[in-house]
Amino acid sequence: MAPVNQEGFTLAVRALLECGIGQTKANEIIRSGLLPTFTIGRNRYVRRADLATLPEKFKEPGAAAQLEAARYRRKTGRTA
Repeated sequence: MAPVNQEGFTLAVRALLECGIGQTKANEIIRSGLLPTFTIGRNRYVRRADLATLPEKFKEPGAAAQLEAARYRRKTGRTA
């Protein structure tokens, strides 16, 4: 189980890996903004409540476009 503090936060990538999502896809989800995260030091965290709503966010219109934009930014280093 991923390290959790008292407020219900966990390391973002580790939590997605535990859900069966691969490292590259986890990073794309985080970069796309589908999963709100915050950084403390070098670690990126996510609220467990936000993690639970991730499947519904994939069903929303525009979710695929957000992931494609994140993939494009990763490959090209560009923002648009």
